[in-house]
Amino acid sequence: MLLNYEDTNTNNEENNNINLDLDKFRQRFKISNFFNELSCKWIIHESENYVKNNGGWLTDRHEGYPTTDIELISLPSVFSFFMYSVIPNIKDQFEKNYCIKINKFDIRDAFIVKYDMENQRNLSMHYDGAESNFTASILLNDEFKGCGIYYKDGCTIYPEIGDLIIHNKTHHHSVLELLEGTRYIIVLFIKIN
Repeated sequence: MLLNYEDTNTNNEENNNINLDLDKFRQRFKISNFFNELSCKWIIHESENYVKNNGGWLTDRHEGYPTTDIELISLPSVFSFFMYSVIPNIKDQFEKNYCIKINKFDIRDAFIVKYDMENQRNLSMHYDGAESNFTASILLNDEFKGCGIYYKDGCTIYPEIGDLIIHNKTHHHSVLELLEGTRYIIVLFIKIN
């Protein structure tokens, strides 16, 4: 767990489990322009600067579905900005879009993924984060072709720079093949009660 937001004004006897079988949790959402382009470029710059000085991108953090990534916590300025300014807004988007009051919002993993022509170009069909029940992602750039998010139900989403995508862990999905350029995305695995 990287960060935990807990509402201490809730009744402790209340059942705080989220039933992912409810229809409203089967929905996924795209929130356009969640980040501005300048913030996205800054995060990419900080990421590439960090990996240049610290041995490169990691490829062994996620068993079964490895990604070329770095943990957000590795970038102290980005991590602080994200956790204290961005996470509350993401929490608000979950509450607004799923019509719920969140009592506990745990970030289980936060990382930046890089897709490029020499390394990771796609990600096969999978479910996200074993210890989480929701996923949020923010696309950081648009200098690439391909890499849509394909859901098993036949829907493909092509986010634009700064868009926030949210879905629960039951959404079986893949990332389609990168055809050109480099794609950067922030991914959060979240446990909500």
